[in-house]
Amino acid sequence: RLSLIDLAGSERDNGGNLFTSTSRSEGEVGYSMQSGPNQAESRRREVATINRSLLALGSCITALSNQSSAAPSSSSPNIHIPYRDSKLTRLLKDSLGGNTRTLMVATISPSALCYEETLSTLKYASAAQMIVKR
Repeated sequence: RLSLIDLAGSERDNGGNLFTSTSRSEGEVGYSMQSGPNQAESRRREVATINRSLLALGSCITALSNQSSAAPSSSSPNIHIPYRDSKLTRLLKDSLGGNTRTLMVATISPSALCYEETLSTLKYASAAQMIVKR
């Protein structure tokens, strides 16, 4: 089984307009600017859902890395991994904590404008790197 997941967030231009990734008929990925109150509300809901999924993924990665760093002993309790918190984490359950080979590609920007996003991405990648499957 092969899972390819793009965890990119939303993009904003300087005017605050939301740009979203769209698929064209040729399979190319482009960007379109959404306008109108219904489309804007729909986009806000989509962004909120994506953020909840990313938060759930971060919780799973943190719990798995904590479990990996804990000393393996029979007296230590098992740490709960919250896979059921989102559809994304349910889909990635085998990739995160199962018996699979997993590769995470973290793309960052050298721009000072993207500092917070870059730091967040590096924290995700660092925590994911600490996961050890037993």
